[in-house]
Amino acid sequence: MAIDENNQFFYITHDQKLVCLDAGTGKQKFVLLPGKAGSGYMKIYANKYLIYNSTVFSTKTGKQIFKISGKYVVAGEKIYSLAGANFKAQKLSDGSAVLSKKLDFALPKKYYLKYLCGKVIVAQGGRWTRPFAINAIDSNTGKKAWVHTFTKGLFSLPPRGPKGKTFTGSPAY
Repeated sequence: MAIDENNQFFYITHDQKLVCLDAGTGKQKFVLLPGKAGSGYMKIYANKYLIYNSTVFSTKTGKQIFKISGKYVVAGEKIYSLAGANFKAQKLSDGSAVLSKKLDFALPKKYYLKYLCGKVIVAQGGRWTRPFAINAIDSNTGKKAWVHTFTKGLFSLPPRGPKGKTFTGSPAY
């Protein structure tokens, strides 16, 4: 579920509909998806957009604006996504492309995205992978801005240890 500052409550019903309710009255305002809305992550951006399962909806009309492929991060009125080696920047308002670039460096197998200081941060993440690295992509050009590899210290992954004499959990940072 998600709630915006316009007193709208977005919710998936027991019959798999994604609906918008008026939070004050409980009355249904509109249906965003009439069926097949399973469990998934949803979040409101700028009180104008709802992103649910890689689909951007208008919170004013309930209409689908566009779909995102790959992993994404939102910054202001733009959404940045990585699908394979394809880096894209799109306007949230209509999905129009602002930037589309093929990355000239290899991505880790497991990663997540954050936005910081005009850069899209691609942080390597996964269990027992070395080196633990962070790549920064310039959000205006799509080129690699910098890379940092943690080889020692708090953020480096701990050694696995001898077989049978180590813990079995995943390290948390």
